[in-house]
Amino acid sequence: MIAVLDFRLEPERPDNIYYALKGSLFVVNCTITLGNAQALNLTWQHNGKWLDDEVEEVDSSTVQLRLFNTSRINNGLYWCGAKLTNTSRGVNISLTVAGN
Repeated sequence: MIAVLDFRLEPERPDNIYYALKGSLFVVNCTITLGNAQALNLTWQHNGKWLDDEVEEVDSSTVQLRLFNTSRINNGLYWCGAKLTNTSRGVNISLTVAGN
């Protein structure tokens, strides 16, 4: 039997495409459930690099991505999943920061 990972983003956006204004705070929560079990080592990546300071564990199954004073360096693809699993088993989002 293959376990199905269920990821939920909050707030949800169509096609997981997110926008932020330059200089703003950007926050998104990622929650994972595996049947009745909770995932360990849940985290975020940005353009393939692990994030540390920008990630806060909310509880054993939810991590929050929190970007302060957003700028164009925050543009790109983000991935949420368990740190020790294949990156295809997670959820991707796209972030674009707009403004001068």
